[in-house]
Amino acid sequence: MTSQLQSFGKLFPIAIATVLSFPVTAIAQTNRVPSSPPPVTVRQPPAVSLERVGKQISPGVYEVNPESVRGKRLVIEPMNQQVGGPPRKICIGKWRPPNCDGLYLELGPKNAE
Repeated sequence: MTSQLQSFGKLFPIAIATVLSFPVTAIAQTNRVPSSPPPVTVRQPPAVSLERVGKQISPGVYEVNPESVRGKRLVIEPMNQQVGGPPRKICIGKWRPPNCDGLYLELGPKNAE
C-alpha cells in the first residue's frame, strides 16, 4: 500500500498541473479578438473593346460577332471622330438593314435627371 501512495504522490502534482492548465487555455482562447473576414474579391471576366471586335457597317453602326464576345465583357468607349464617330447602334449578331438579328443596342446621350 505504501508503494501505491508513493506513486500517487509522484503523479499528484502532474495531475494538478494538467487540470489547472485547461481553464488557462480556455480563457486564452475566449479572449481572442476575431480576425476580420478575408476581403471579397469579384472576379470579372476578360474584356474586349468594340474597336477590336466590332465591324463598322456605316457611321455609328457596328456589327459584333457573338462568338467574339462570348464569356467576355464588351467595353464601349468613345471612338476616334475620324473613324466614324462614337457608336450609336450596335448589333451583337447579324446586321440586316434596318434590322438586327440578335441583340440590338442603341446608345444615346446620358439623360440629366
